[in-house]
Amino acid sequence: MSGGSGGTQLEWSLTMLQISTPSNALRCIAHSLNPLATTDCRKAQKMTVYNRIYQQVFGKLQGLWNKYNQSPKFAHKYKEYFPNLGLITPTATRWNSRYDSVKRILALYEKDSVAFTSVLAAGNIRPFTPEHIPFLKEWVKVMKHVAIAMDYLQGDQGTFLGYLLPTIKYMRDQLEEAKENVTVCKLLAEAALQGARNRFNAYFEHREMLVAAMYLPE
Repeated sequence: MSGGSGGTQLEWSLTMLQISTPSNALRCIAHSLNPLATTDCRKAQKMTVYNRIYQQVFGKLQGLWNKYNQSPKFAHKYKEYFPNLGLITPTATRWNSRYDSVKRILALYEKDSVAFTSVLAAGNIRPFTPEHIPFLKEWVKVMKHVAIAMDYLQGDQGTFLGYLLPTIKYMRDQLEEAKENVTVCKLLAEAALQGARNRFNAYFEHREMLVAAMYLPE
């Protein structure tokens, strides 16, 4: 191999090493999903039809979570109704905990809606109305795609630069599909999609990102 081609091969090898090495910068980019899930998605609350039911439902849930964390007596009562299915409550430092908490609420309701209503009553929380559970199901249907992308990119397996664009594209495609299959939460899907465009579109024009996406590590 000639000196010139050897130099080219070396440059290519170094480029590939950079592409397939975990990147602190990627972690910073991935953390942009946190404000997408919070700040951007809150824009859906500017619409009255969405905000009304959102405030009703999450007001009840916040009351339930607070009661569970602050009252040992209530926590004991909860365990009488659901001894094998603990209540997950959100933490301020991890948005995905909110998503996981809502999923657990749906699991509890689907397991025993009468027992769940009794838990609410024990905490002096008004029961869900017929529109509340369908709303939560739609909320999960939309937000699960943000949660999956966040878990992947912020986890050990997704920290290679090449995973960023495919993961964001998949998230956007899934949000577009979810938008067509929800009613009240269509506004939430649109807010999430707009947030994804604003925060990530520029990366799809970045040469290093595009090359990295073409040569994902095995």
